[in-house]
Amino acid sequence: MRGLISRNILMLALGVGLAACGEGADGADGGDASPGGGKPDGGSSTADTGGGSTTDTGGGSTGAKYTWIAIADEDKTPVCTATSGPGADIDAVDLRRGTSTSSIGVGLTGSASLAAATGATPCTGCGSSMGACRHSGAEAASRVEGIQDAMSYAEADKVDTGYVSINSNVLWLQIGSATGQAPAQDLLPGDRIQVYEVDKYYVALGKAPNTCACAPEKYTVWAYVTKGDTATRVQLKPTRFWSENATECGATPPAAGGPGCGTTEFTIP
Repeated sequence: MRGLISRNILMLALGVGLAACGEGADGADGGDASPGGGKPDGGSSTADTGGGSTTDTGGGSTGAKYTWIAIADEDKTPVCTATSGPGADIDAVDLRRGTSTSSIGVGLTGSASLAAATGATPCTGCGSSMGACRHSGAEAASRVEGIQDAMSYAEADKVDTGYVSINSNVLWLQIGSATGQAPAQDLLPGDRIQVYEVDKYYVALGKAPNTCACAPEKYTVWAYVTKGDTATRVQLKPTRFWSENATECGATPPAAGGPGCGTTEFTIP
């Protein structure tokens, strides 16, 4: 997802979707972020309650207590030669309850992992030299745990920090305390899940340079009662897009639901 302006202009001319920037000429985030195959099992990204909202486990307005979040990349065939961070670039996930604007939980330390998605073609090498995809993989997954802390740099001698590029995969995560500590929290209907994706909002925050394309990437979010059990999942509906991404995402999410676009707030039904 990293690249200088000249590189961004070239890639845009070729019709490649770019995201946040930095890390030299191989840093542009390539690949079309159009929806397709965003479900954790590789199916359609159309909303699917999957039985999760009616599972009787003793909590929430419908009796559901969810314990896992799954974030599925919408870009299933990234352009690996044009990126050092393929797919959506996830920094952090917050839990908010009721009308509060304060986070009561963030990614639980030690819970994050990446899993393969059916029908996806992850990058095994990145950049023009097809070197390591340094923002993807098992070790990078832990960067989504804890509070929002990603930084993107324009300088070629600096490496971006604090986010995982999910690279056509599915990112699994539990929510801990407000600092990411155990125990894992139950996620209840009506809770709001805020996913921070490195986008134009990060430019406004000063966490990415003004030269950054930082195009918001698309992804779907699911809540699971039991990890991997599709009978207990529900797709979360985006309820807020950030204004900095309005050109690419629109001012508000579609009423019918769909994928997140850049930094997005979702509500558990």
